Amino acid sequence: IQLNGVWANPETAGLLVQTLAAFVGTTAFAVLFGVPRKQYVPSGIVGALGWLLYLILFRKAGMSSKGTPSMQWFKAAVSKMTCWCWL
Repeated sequence: IQLNGVWANPETAGLLVQTLAAFVGTTAFAVLFGVPRKQYVPSGIVGALGWLLYLILFRKAGMSSKGTPSMQWFKAAVSKMTCWCWL
């Protein structure tokens, strides 16, 4: 992909941008589904960390889709920890 004279690799470009987009997207779904306002940030953090883990495991480390259950366990654990911290 060529953007304004700069070459960008879609596999590695924008790791931070994609993580921030996951945060915003997860928070938007929290608003859409009527989650209490004080839970917006924790839900965004969990979504961003889950997407970051996906990017690292699948794109960087080359894991197959068999790692999906372990990623779900990670997201559940992070959700529980954010629940303890924000409540």
